[in-house]
Amino acid sequence: MNQLIEQKFLALFEQQWGKKADRTEMLPASGSARKYWRIYWNGESCIAAWNRNVEENRLFIDFSRHFAEKGLHVPQIYAVSEDRKVYLQEDLGTQTLLDVVGQERKGNSLSEHSMQLYRKSLSELLRFQLIGGQGLDYARCVPRPVFDRQCILWDLNYFKYCFLKLAGADFSEQALEDDFVRLTDALVQEPADSFMFRDFQSRNIMVNNGGAAQLNDAVAQPLSMFQLFIGMFDKFFGNDFAHRTFGNLRADPILIISQPFFRKGNI
Repeated sequence: MNQLIEQKFLALFEQQWGKKADRTEMLPASGSARKYWRIYWNGESCIAAWNRNVEENRLFIDFSRHFAEKGLHVPQIYAVSEDRKVYLQEDLGTQTLLDVVGQERKGNSLSEHSMQLYRKSLSELLRFQLIGGQGLDYARCVPRPVFDRQCILWDLNYFKYCFLKLAGADFSEQALEDDFVRLTDALVQEPADSFMFRDFQSRNIMVNNGGAAQLNDAVAQPLSMFQLFIGMFDKFFGNDFAHRTFGNLRADPILIISQPFFRKGNI
């Protein structure tokens, strides 16, 4: 299977640039069914992505173009295969904000450099939420166009079944469900009026040349398959928004702000 995919994206690469790649490198799997390769040639590189979900790919590509038109920094889409299962995009590097925090952290304190990157990330997030959401067709977002009660319950149950139960945590399931209901009742009262990333966390933020950042997943909720990037010129690039949605402005910052304090042994 991987060999067939590689033949396909290499053919697309040659069609786009009229040259052969020097080598390819398959990248580690992420939390989705998408597969990625890095293509190297003449000291340059780009990313080849494959996903059998054509609708998800179409959303990502269309959202990328929409955000670019708004003056937001998203990875450039170089080429798309005819069946829309393979596309080539800009390579945003290999170092994440989570990597930087881990390298520079001393005890429970974050370095000033890490704090600067967090500030840049939050500033760019706000631009995506307020500017990027203008003119978006949220009806096309997946799995749902708005971050509503159903989406909230999906995420809460993901926490229960994919974290608490797998970790063997001792908890009262009924008490937890009661808390889920109370939390959901409170959250659905908040307005869903802006683009929402849903997965705005440091491992989805790329860092390059000492100053960078990138995002990952949208619905009203509107935000999810983007990765944000802060480069040497303090630019941000989005890279993964098929699962973004229409939602509340305050939801995205909570995850990235709280994440540094939730480490193994502190939960």
